[in-house]
Amino acid sequence: PAARDVAKVVTRFYRDGTTDSYAQTLRVEAKTDTGDWVAVSGLITVPSGAPAPAVEVAIPASAGASRAIRVVMNAYTNRHMIVSEVEVFAKKAA
Repeated sequence: PAARDVAKVVTRFYRDGTTDSYAQTLRVEAKTDTGDWVAVSGLITVPSGAPAPAVEVAIPASAGASRAIRVVMNAYTNRHMIVSEVEVFAKKAA
């Protein structure tokens, strides 16, 4: 319920057969005290061709404390996405 300083976010994907069935790009956003979502990363390309890519995004200290984190993903055209895990690392235990 309280805002936390977030150090990084790791998003793990899983490939379905031979198809890159995960996001093509992603960005991380944080929720402010006013309820607005702001980008805390740029647009990041997920490595293609990997069976289980993981994308680690460091959150800059200038982002300040966040009430929530979300990962905005853009899919490849006409493909589904398999996200196996999203890890949010705070700078101290909750």
